[in-house]
Amino acid sequence: KTGDPREGLSQEIILVGQEDENFRSLIAPGFGFQSEWAPDGNRLLFSVYNKNGGYRPELWISGGADGDVSAGRQELRLNTWADKCSFQNSTTLFCGVPTNLDEGAALERDLFKNTSDSIYRIDLTTGNQQIVMPPSDDAVLNLRVSPDGKTLFYTDALTNRLHEVNLP
Repeated sequence: KTGDPREGLSQEIILVGQEDENFRSLIAPGFGFQSEWAPDGNRLLFSVYNKNGGYRPELWISGGADGDVSAGRQELRLNTWADKCSFQNSTTLFCGVPTNLDEGAALERDLFKNTSDSIYRIDLTTGNQQIVMPPSDDAVLNLRVSPDGKTLFYTDALTNRLHEVNLP
């Protein structure tokens, strides 16, 4: 998973293919690496935290095609964890984003597991971000997009109830 820390600010993520291939490593600009692959395997969504971001989780997207996972790496400017996101397809992503994360939130995530969320749609081609569910009392877990792409499903961490959001 990880190589040696780089200059105390980043982490080397070592990638191994399904057939034990060795790929170029990814330099993640922080610690606490969590990731999700896009359905086509050409993008890697990940979250990390660092001092510059107040030890809050920061969401990043990076290329993955042709074994160069560092290609086109960019910050999405959302403070959330990768496991609160779900791909609709290779260019559209939905994420539960906590309404409030204090400094150091990524260091003690359990303290923020019941924080209410908004749900964002992120167009990875244009960078456009749109709120599809405004802040609510729900803390989003297990966010998933229906196979037809018309509905989001998630579990509320507070009640353990399943919810759905119809997409326009």
